[in-house]
Amino acid sequence: MIFLKNITGKIVTLCVVIVVLLSSVLVILIENNITGSVVPGASDPMPSLSEIRGQLLSTREQINPYNSYRSEPAPIGIADYGLGNNGNPYNYSTSSFVGNVTVNSISFYNSSMSSYNMTFQLNLNFVFKYNSISYDYWVQNVAYLNTFNMQITFIDNIWNLSSSRANMANSTVTGNGTVTNFNSTAFYYDFSNSSLAGNNITLSKNASFLLKMNAILGPTGAPEVVFLYDDGYGWVAYDRAIFHFANNLKQSPYFFVSGNSYNPANTYYDAELVMGGPGNGSSSNDINSSVLLMLEYYNGNNYQTIQNAYNFGGDTGETVYNALSRGIYGSLSGRLGAHVTNSTGSNPIGQIYNSSEVSDLKVISNISEGALYVSRLGSTGKVGNFVNVTNFVGGSFNVTLYNGTYSVKILDYSTGKFQSLGDITLIKGKETTFFSNIYQVIFLEKGLPSGSSWYLNLSGTTPLLINGNKETLYLQNGTYNYTLSATNRDYFPVNGTGTVFVNGTSQNMDVQFSLVHFNVTFTEVGLPPGSSWTVTLNGRGPAATSGSSIIFSVGNGTYDYVVQRAGSYVPSQSTGAVTVNGKSETVTVSFAILDGYLVGSIKPSEATLVINGTSYFITNGSFNISLKPGNYSVVLSAAGYVTYTANVTITPLNVTHLQTNGLVKESKTGFIIEVIIFLLLMTGAIGSMILSRRRR
Repeated sequence: MIFLKNITGKIVTLCVVIVVLLSSVLVILIENNITGSVVPGASDPMPSLSEIRGQLLSTREQINPYNSYRSEPAPIGIADYGLGNNGNPYNYSTSSFVGNVTVNSISFYNSSMSSYNMTFQLNLNFVFKYNSISYDYWVQNVAYLNTFNMQITFIDNIWNLSSSRANMANSTVTGNGTVTNFNSTAFYYDFSNSSLAGNNITLSKNASFLLKMNAILGPTGAPEVVFLYDDGYGWVAYDRAIFHFANNLKQSPYFFVSGNSYNPANTYYDAELVMGGPGNGSSSNDINSSVLLMLEYYNGNNYQTIQNAYNFGGDTGETVYNALSRGIYGSLSGRLGAHVTNSTGSNPIGQIYNSSEVSDLKVISNISEGALYVSRLGSTGKVGNFVNVTNFVGGSFNVTLYNGTYSVKILDYSTGKFQSLGDITLIKGKETTFFSNIYQVIFLEKGLPSGSSWYLNLSGTTPLLINGNKETLYLQNGTYNYTLSATNRDYFPVNGTGTVFVNGTSQNMDVQFSLVHFNVTFTEVGLPPGSSWTVTLNGRGPAATSGSSIIFSVGNGTYDYVVQRAGSYVPSQSTGAVTVNGKSETVTVSFAILDGYLVGSIKPSEATLVINGTSYFITNGSFNISLKPGNYSVVLSAAGYVTYTANVTITPLNVTHLQTNGLVKESKTGFIIEVIIFLLLMTGAIGSMILSRRRR
């Protein structure tokens, strides 16, 4: 690829031949909900571009970003010129930049070249000082894409901008590439090895990838630039350019952004992630595209989105027609970037957002390494799930977000646990500093069976499903209400609700679960008052009482029971089962007194048996009669026989034998005597009557 640059006011053609294929995709993260296709509500535009260009042309900036381009065609994307609100200049240095690219759809075409090819370029100024001389090299990490078949490859270039007439020699830099000459201008270039993971592959739809460059001090003290990409195969360092002439440096090299002045070659100290033609200073026409771009620099703790952004670059010669780049922010994460779409006509170029329209969140915590998760809050509450905004080290981080209120939490990599910071409101144009003094609160569960899980819902945090008997949280000073529940509904929390007071110290919270208990009540009927009776339930007991009820407290389940005999009384059902399922149960036990038995034999067989006035049948001269315990009068009689009477006592389950061998027949002598006596009595009576009449 050949880039055209204005070095001394004259146009010098710098040749770069790029044979770059595209790669398949790393899911780069402007945020979860805008990775992939752009859909309504997935992201929101920044303020309009109207009049921005005219406003900036009239400002007091030290540099003029419109020296190279004032309108399309231009390198379209996102760039940091070191110019803030109203063109106020600033500068900063960093050891690393990352360009995030998400291709929702793309189609480019250059009719004069009959080419569908285009480039994504991460362009930076690499600066170091050696022997009191400052050196500036323009470094490019380029993804070369064929938008027809979506093939991608990667290439890097290095140009010497240390002076207006600086050049490049083979002794300047070594790496996987080489130094070549074109029109008396030397530059370094490298094609990534085709065997590298993620190189020379076909991108899928809604693909994403990352371009990164690191400025490091090598083992010999020589400055180095490392070129990397990640399109779903992890970070691949495909070239490491070493400026071996400058050994034993004491100060590390860096990438420099400044709006205060131009670099020695009279171009910009800017950082660019832009789209352009396929090379040789060519242009390409945006036929149909939807591309999200985000540019981040390393601030010492984390990668941070640039605070001021233009929608075009000023250094490269590759340009684009019919493309409009607008500021955009994620509706969930609030992260900032540029959305490039096809747009015919005159598309404005200029600043798409600045530090007066966005916010910075700085958090100082006691976490050595972790990740920041946020969810932007809308008028009705949290917009969606938490989104990973950045990874950080060193306990602190600083992120650039769109203004608004966010629910914020930190993932601590050392513990794998989240720490909630609550809701934080960011005001546009301001930096909000949050001191996260976080303390450890451990919830210790007791009472659940081994392997059980349970829920902890703490105010200001997402409800947690916990496996095991321990959960560690990190909380700021404050008051937190909590509720507990078990996934096993047979158990309930004894202290199901409570409050945690965090005040500068860590603490443990005991969580006690118990089996859910219901009453199984056995109620007796039929026993005389004061009778003692017993029940055994699933081996528990026997429980005894002289009252009317026996109560067991049990959990859900099915339980076998045994009811014992109570003296002379037996239960109607001495064994059974009762099922408890979310409510108490009652079992009624009916008792009845035990019978005794009266047995015997009698002759004649036709005799009649009467017990307490009730007649009973005699079969073949024998009887076996069930009677309630008590005293009975027994009468046996038959015609021509002497009647037999007896009193018997019947006891429970005992057999009482009637002591008789048979009835005795009535004798005739006795009958005659009875007749004679009768006649004598009658004669006496008649004689008395006659004598009585004579006396009268």
